[in-house]
Amino acid sequence: MEDNEIKNAVSAQEGADEAVKNAVSKEDKAKLIARNMANASFNSDTVEDKSEISENAALRKVNEAVNNTRSYERAAPRRAGTEERDMSQVRRKRPEGARSPQRREQGQRRSSDPRRRPQSANRRPVRKKKKSKAPLIVCLSLLGVIVLGLAVAYIVGVNKYKGVFLDNTFINNIDVSSKTKEEAYKMVKEKSQLKDSITIVRLGGEQISIPLKEIGYEDKTQYEIEKFYNSQNHYNWVASKFKNTQFELEEKFDYDKTLLETQLKKQMTATGSGKDPIDATIQKSTDGSGYVIVKEKPGDKINLDKIKNLYDYVEKSLDKGTFIVDVAEVDCYETAKITADSLKEKCDKLNKMFNFTITLDFVYAQEQLTGDMVMNWVNFDDKADNGIAVDMKQVETYVEGLSKKYDTYGKDREFKTTKKGVITIKGGKMGENDSGSYGWWMDQQKTMELIAGLIREAKNAKVKPVYYTWPNDQNFTFTCDESVWTAEKDWGNTYIEIDLAAQHLWYYKDGKVAMESDIVSGLDGDYNRYTREGVFKVFYKERNKVLRGSAGGATWASPTTYWTNMSLYGAGLHDASWQYGVFGGTKYKYAGTASHGCINMPLDKAKYVFDNVPINTPVFIYKIDKAAAGAATKPN
Repeated sequence: MEDNEIKNAVSAQEGADEAVKNAVSKEDKAKLIARNMANASFNSDTVEDKSEISENAALRKVNEAVNNTRSYERAAPRRAGTEERDMSQVRRKRPEGARSPQRREQGQRRSSDPRRRPQSANRRPVRKKKKSKAPLIVCLSLLGVIVLGLAVAYIVGVNKYKGVFLDNTFINNIDVSSKTKEEAYKMVKEKSQLKDSITIVRLGGEQISIPLKEIGYEDKTQYEIEKFYNSQNHYNWVASKFKNTQFELEEKFDYDKTLLETQLKKQMTATGSGKDPIDATIQKSTDGSGYVIVKEKPGDKINLDKIKNLYDYVEKSLDKGTFIVDVAEVDCYETAKITADSLKEKCDKLNKMFNFTITLDFVYAQEQLTGDMVMNWVNFDDKADNGIAVDMKQVETYVEGLSKKYDTYGKDREFKTTKKGVITIKGGKMGENDSGSYGWWMDQQKTMELIAGLIREAKNAKVKPVYYTWPNDQNFTFTCDESVWTAEKDWGNTYIEIDLAAQHLWYYKDGKVAMESDIVSGLDGDYNRYTREGVFKVFYKERNKVLRGSAGGATWASPTTYWTNMSLYGAGLHDASWQYGVFGGTKYKYAGTASHGCINMPLDKAKYVFDNVPINTPVFIYKIDKAAAGAATKPN
């Protein structure tokens, strides 16, 4: 009886264990199903094609999991009338000090254990307690709600990340999480070194812009961002919250150098673009203390001979990723032809003008031209000598004043004659019947050039003016005896006097008659043969000269022994053997005996003049009795 009770108790216990086991198995299975579903959805490695799983399919799977859980619950085995037994009531209480019965071997009968205590008739019967299913139902229901909530949240997340990048997505370290492709493009372009155009900053600060598309560049940024977006599995949005996704966008810049150079040349050398450089100049100081240099100003006009330097500089900058290129310092511009450094020496010279003096020596007087007088005559021109341009109009005015003051050639003179008192002898000039050749006559052009040159040199100098030289005879210069030149007259007490009416000559030396002689002059009344009146000078002598000429259809060749030239038209003082020793009187009135304009003299008198009369000695020729002699007229 005791053995049967024990057996029944053991059987009841095993039934209870089995029920518990079945219940646990249902719960575990439900959890396993939910977990597998979640893993199947969240694991990006197992989802190959997101297009194959739709939102309805995901919901369907969740419903199946819930239904399966409920099926497990219905299928759990039940035993009618089975109650849990308190195993503590089945086993008898072991007396104190009694040994615990040894566990029987497998297959050994319990009654064969000699140490087993006999069942007591007084043992309390085991109470069977009915097991409750409420906890299990609650757990399963709660699990279903959780699974359903997760499914709904997942679907909401899928919708949320449509058209945007997943969380923790970076492009070139720029966080584009939850950004659309357009927003991501703008963010990347803002941080990108690649711009839409290159900016050229030329000398002077002017900027020109060249779009990158004009030089062959194609922007692939949008295309690359589209690729990044498409590569993301947007159904895997949960996993993206726990890991970063880094995309690297390679900013590769390729362009056509030929197109770039074409654009640079077109825009940098366009008509009206760029300013010419301004040369450095020398100007008068505002305080009147001298001259100062005004520095050159650079322009920004491109020098086509140096444009290759511009191309190389811009291309190197672009290759380094620089899209704002300052070309102010590039050697590609037109430069000033005159720099401040090149004017320094000229400015120094000009400032010396304040202290230099040019002295013009007129024998009996000196004229001084000082630096402060010529300050207004000077300008600066790089093409001029020493870079200093003298205003020749100013110099001309100055020289003309000197000529009026000091020239004596061509001026009338008051002359005291030997026999006829004081008379006025017209000076005469070339072209005015060639009457006269004596006097000082400044060559204004050459004197101007002399003064201008000295101004350019800006140094102290003492010079004589330049006087005219007769172009047809380089032996004749319009100067006189310096020793006798005064402010009142340009001759002294040594001279030759010829009275054509009296046909007589006197030579005065130091105020006294040293020699006199009768003469024969030119044919009076014949323009080609008459002797001119005026003031002449001895300037050339020659021995054994043959006088050749022609006039009025006649030609001649007259030999002389002593020839002393006194005029610019060929008349001189000489011996004349064809006069047969007879001079004076009225021979000059007849064609057969008159000269061709010269002064015929006896041989000894001609020799005296040749030997004793100095060069530059003035010769005064006059004719008082014109009415008797007949006036010379120029033929038509």
